Amino acid sequence: MTASDDGVKFVNVAVPEAHYETVIHALSAAMGRVGDQSSNVSENNEVVEQIDWSSVEQCRRLRRELRATAAVVLLNLTSKEPDTWISFSKLMQVSGRNKSQARGDLVALTKAIKRIYGVDADHVLKPIENRWAAEGQKQAYYRMSDAVAKAWLESGEE
Repeated sequence: MTASDDGVKFVNVAVPEAHYETVIHALSAAMGRVGDQSSNVSENNEVVEQIDWSSVEQCRRLRRELRATAAVVLLNLTSKEPDTWISFSKLMQVSGRNKSQARGDLVALTKAIKRIYGVDADHVLKPIENRWAAEGQKQAYYRMSDAVAKAWLESGEE
């Protein structure tokens, strides 16, 4: 156990890599930081700066550069139903992409964020949250916060 200058005590906990994001999300919720997109904790327990996805300009930058069909469809779907889980199977159905195409498009989203914003895309909070089996079925689910959804929708208006 270690203590910081302000007297807060910290405990090191080993977490299986497969559960890392879930544990970080749970800690963020416990600390009252759910939806706080200004910072996150990396695998090395370092605080890293994040992109403010509630900014219309940040969403506009991503929208201009992103061409991956399923990624664009996912951002549009989740923005039209904020805080609602959208399944990977629904994404495939709406986008017209098969499983490997849709997966590739979502990888392209991560790569686009890295390219456009010059960040380590593996540790950046993306404009959508994802969770395995969020609605019970063994597949990925995605959702977007209300604030990000508003910015994403507004970024598409001309």
